[in-house]
Amino acid sequence: MIAEVRALLSAQPSPGTGGPCTRETRRCTFWSAGPGYLRPDCCTSHLLELTDFAHNLLQEHGIFHWVDWGTLLGAVRAGEFIPWDPDVDFGILDRDIDATRALASAVATAGYVMRHDNSAVIRIYYSEINDAHVDLFPWVLRDGLLTSDESDDVIWLGMGGRTDFPARYLDQLEPVTLYGRSFPAPSPVHDFLQEHRYGPDYMTPTRPILALGLDESIKSEDMTPAANDLLPLIARRSERLVSLAESHSLLLRARIVEPADSAWGMKWQLVAGLPLKPEKRHLAAAWKQASVNDGPAVEKLVASLAWIERAIEEYEHPPRLVRLRRMYRRVARLRLGLVRKFRSR
Repeated sequence: MIAEVRALLSAQPSPGTGGPCTRETRRCTFWSAGPGYLRPDCCTSHLLELTDFAHNLLQEHGIFHWVDWGTLLGAVRAGEFIPWDPDVDFGILDRDIDATRALASAVATAGYVMRHDNSAVIRIYYSEINDAHVDLFPWVLRDGLLTSDESDDVIWLGMGGRTDFPARYLDQLEPVTLYGRSFPAPSPVHDFLQEHRYGPDYMTPTRPILALGLDESIKSEDMTPAANDLLPLIARRSERLVSLAESHSLLLRARIVEPADSAWGMKWQLVAGLPLKPEKRHLAAAWKQASVNDGPAVEKLVASLAWIERAIEEYEHPPRLVRLRRMYRRVARLRLGLVRKFRSR
């Protein structure tokens, strides 16, 4: 298994140092490089190509769809993708799942790759190697509300939650613009974004914190002034942790698991061989960074900061037991990850 991962690494040179990414290289890992490194033009071009393709394909086959999540937010804010967004999001109805999956051959003919091993999403990749992608999220109608099978835990700061929303938002779609192109969106789009996606401050850009730590499910309405004050520090330390993890882990460098494709909570801790909880001394130090405790969000963020600090410490000064724990977890996860990756090819 280790040999196979090393082969993947050598066969797919990491873009960024050798020019723009292409179908023959992995996509650029811009999302984990800090606030100064945004999505490069090559990745934007690939995502826009995929967006046009997916929209035209679904429209041609009469499959009802709409832009959603960060793609919709970027369209409303600036008519462009959010500068740090790594993928594109569409919604479809569950009645069209089989019809959408049946388009796999058309997707392949166009030079792209469709995968649908996850019941909560159908994904169209740029190529077998370059995994820039479009996500098609199915929604099912239950008692007048549209519900996704995507876990409500898979949210990030600034989101209102992966909440159900009334079907009336899809009664008559309205157009939004991305790079001069028109795409369908829920209507009224302002109410949809404010009440069912990102909260009243949705027009204010907030870059996600990838390695938030123990609990990423902090919704926008739960944030307080003291919680917001902790975010810059957590963001800086998170970037340090992501950098250390990617430099130490074959699993992450081989792209068997990606930060953009998974909840960076418990799942990522296991994949990267990180601690599952902070120690008391890390918690005590983290509490000193909080101005006051004005709600559960502060408690969650303090615990996350403490976990991040412990994880950084273990990378920088790893005790022997940590090395053994990391090796055991990596071997187990590596085997599982490779099996899943090669089964989907």
